[in-house]
Amino acid sequence: MLSETRETVTLTVEDNGKGIKREHFENIFQTSSATTKRAIKRTGIGLTLTKSLVEMHHGTIEVESTENELNPFTIRLLKGSAHFNESELHHDRRNRKP
Repeated sequence: MLSETRETVTLTVEDNGKGIKREHFENIFQTSSATTKRAIKRTGIGLTLTKSLVEMHHGTIEVESTENELNPFTIRLLKGSAHFNESELHHDRRNRKP
């Protein structure tokens, strides 16, 4: 589901997993090799990479999950570029006149 306000864009995605125990929430955004609790069976870097990209854009990612139910993940991003400092912005110079 995609929604927006004047300031933000929010994307909520649900998977059809088995749900995540609340006690495992702190570990789900770590790479599998960095996770010390093996109760979470994961094979990739998907959530770790997603969290990195979201935070690079000064956004947030949250999960609200109940064991044995769907796993809704919500990403919130600010609109515009005012929240970035100059070093974080990429200026496309290809279309500028010399």
